[in-house]
Amino acid sequence: MTVPSPAVDVLDQHDEIVRFGSSSAVPKPSTPFDAALAARDEETERLATSVARLTVRDLRGDVPARLRSVEQRYAVQMAPIERELARIPSNDGSAPADAARYLLQRQLDEVRANLRDALAREARAAGDRIDALARAQRERIAADADPPVLAPAEHAVLTDLLQDSPHLDADGRLAALEGVVGKLARTPVTASGRGLLRRMLALLRTASRQPEFDRGGVGTSDRAARLAALLFATERLARDPAVEGARRALSYLGRAEWELGELTRALGDIHSRGEVEVTLGRSALNSAGPGGFAVFRVA
Repeated sequence: MTVPSPAVDVLDQHDEIVRFGSSSAVPKPSTPFDAALAARDEETERLATSVARLTVRDLRGDVPARLRSVEQRYAVQMAPIERELARIPSNDGSAPADAARYLLQRQLDEVRANLRDALAREARAAGDRIDALARAQRERIAADADPPVLAPAEHAVLTDLLQDSPHLDADGRLAALEGVVGKLARTPVTASGRGLLRRMLALLRTASRQPEFDRGGVGTSDRAARLAALLFATERLARDPAVEGARRALSYLGRAEWELGELTRALGDIHSRGEVEVTLGRSALNSAGPGGFAVFRVA
């Protein structure tokens, strides 16, 4: 029995391009938590993708369907006019034939103009939907800066860290922080766990400015490297999949704005007078992937 291959979503290609373009700017030091980090990163990526795809799910099929419905409505009006035009022999240069062609082309031009107007109205409505979704994603991202709320267990860990820290030297403080991060990294991170990690980020960033963690100092450079690796790991673990999904959804919605213009233009172009515009319109409608339609499912 042949096992069907999983359906390929062209948004996967979009994600890969975005990820490749941003990866060079993100330092990735080696850390003691690399194996656990890989598992947590995979979880975050999977959940973020699910959130982002869910955000645009209805938009992807509904917008092209609505625009195509508008185009089809006017295509029905054009069809009998085009049939009448086709009945006039191309080699008939008589005055009645020329007059008939002129009148029929005038009728077609009027329907074409009405089509463009109707497509533009539908595109504006779709643009409003895209804008509303984008606002919701930006609000979700902004809310991520709110102070985290900790459950009792994570609050107790933070309290212990703060109480013990004044009694430990630099190595002791670093080891205590590494222990907490290592424990959190071993299992999927909860919302409260992310809150604890974010509180710890403030402690780590403060430590990085202290002379005991001077990257260029004698006897402190190794400790500074450990701190930098821990800071990197903590930042990765503290990411909220819902917020990462909102950021990814914003990139989809930004692309959707561009695709909306392309789709609207192409649906008008396939009914243009000029053969070049018709060919370009058909070509655009058949284009999928990074250079064509990725957010919208255009049939």
